Amino acid sequence: MKIDFAEAYKNVKEPHINHLFFEKLIASYDCFNEEKWSSRKPKLPMPVKERPKIGIQDISPENIYKKTLIMSLNKLTPTNMDTVGMSIVKNYKFATKHIFVATIWEYFIRQPAFQDVYIKMIEKLKHATEMEDIWSGIYHSYITNDLWKLNYELIEQSHNYDDFCEYIKEKKRLNAMAQGWARLMKIGLIITTDLFQWCNVVVDWCLSFDLSNVIYRTMIDSYIEQIKEYCTYIHVKVPEELIERVNGMTELNIQKSTKFKIEDFVKENKK
Repeated sequence: MKIDFAEAYKNVKEPHINHLFFEKLIASYDCFNEEKWSSRKPKLPMPVKERPKIGIQDISPENIYKKTLIMSLNKLTPTNMDTVGMSIVKNYKFATKHIFVATIWEYFIRQPAFQDVYIKMIEKLKHATEMEDIWSGIYHSYITNDLWKLNYELIEQSHNYDDFCEYIKEKKRLNAMAQGWARLMKIGLIITTDLFQWCNVVVDWCLSFDLSNVIYRTMIDSYIEQIKEYCTYIHVKVPEELIERVNGMTELNIQKSTKFKIEDFVKENKK
């Protein structure tokens, strides 16, 4: 119910009220005058904005499978292998083998501590051999495209902490890849005529360096770590020729820490 304050005031006859004050108040402010107040333009209703759509949702069976696989892998641990791991195995289909391999490989690199769990899960697949061509294709691409090489620009020389962290993360990523390939070769999922071809390629690359450059000396340290990781997890006797080639690198102008790693490698593989 609306009340016109100005009209109501006219009917007030109380002598103690300061009529002059209220008359000035009514004259000065339109809000007390119903006619002036009601003549204002009514407020228009606020337009209803539709919530913006972010991208196009992919509801294809392949994308749904990938999302489900990722959620399961994020939960997978050595202790729940019999439940979560077996659900992944159960949901595997031949039509999605490319998605399965690509996703598992991402986790091989991202979570190297769980590689043994991933390998056990792969081995439980009744049709694991269906993936040999895909795994082999990824591996040969890794070799031919030099995906094992450390980026020269990434070698930290500025003593900047963030740069150093990026360098360490990349070293760990490359080591995880070398470890992953060795594990996959061990269970026969990669078809190759020479299990140690990649190791010899790495040694050749190291021998081509100008070791007066400290960055190249640092890079050799990373490559020796990769070779050690690979040979540790492949569980096949390392050829004597490869051991001698790596051992000969101690004569090069390299860091003392790298020489210690080479000595450890030779000692481990000459048993």
